[in-house]
Amino acid sequence: MDLPITFAPGDIVVDTVTEEVGLLIERFDILEHADEYLRDRVFAWEIVWTGKLTSVDKRYMPYTENGLIRCIKDGMLLHIPIE
Repeated sequence: MDLPITFAPGDIVVDTVTEEVGLLIERFDILEHADEYLRDRVFAWEIVWTGKLTSVDKRYMPYTENGLIRCIKDGMLLHIPIE
């Protein structure tokens, strides 16, 4: 049985192809300014990336929480919790 994947500020993600390293900065509600019934449904993480392939314009990238989970389960990203 798979344990649920949870994130916290300070967690690290590593791109398994490029070996770029990302630091999870902040979780936010993508629809916080939408109608009340849409809020608290879609969350994303602001990630700051570093590495020799990371350009300045791609250093800060938001990823949806579901997208991050899928990338980890598919082996595209390695998740290293801060714990």
